[in-house]
Amino acid sequence: MASCTVARADMGRKQYAKMVEALDALAGLRGELADARADAERVRRAAEVRERRASASACGAERAAVSACEGLLRESVGLLAEGRGLLQETAGVHDAAIGVK
Repeated sequence: MASCTVARADMGRKQYAKMVEALDALAGLRGELADARADAERVRRAAEVRERRASASACGAERAAVSACEGLLRESVGLLAEGRGLLQETAGVHDAAIGVK
């Protein structure tokens, strides 16, 4: 009976050692998983930064286009004012010519 008890105790120690080894392996895998998650988060943040930079440069191009359009509109307003002045001058000359006849 004593040898059975010793055999069971020995088997228990071996099973306990296997369990400790499995728990250590599990802890190691959890650490690797945490590292992989942290790496994935860093990559995600870096991608967001690159996306924001690309968006900002696209916005810069749009700002330049809007600025160019504003310049053209200002120039158009100036040309319209000049055309109005010429039209009024021509109308005055026309009215004076008709009055002379």
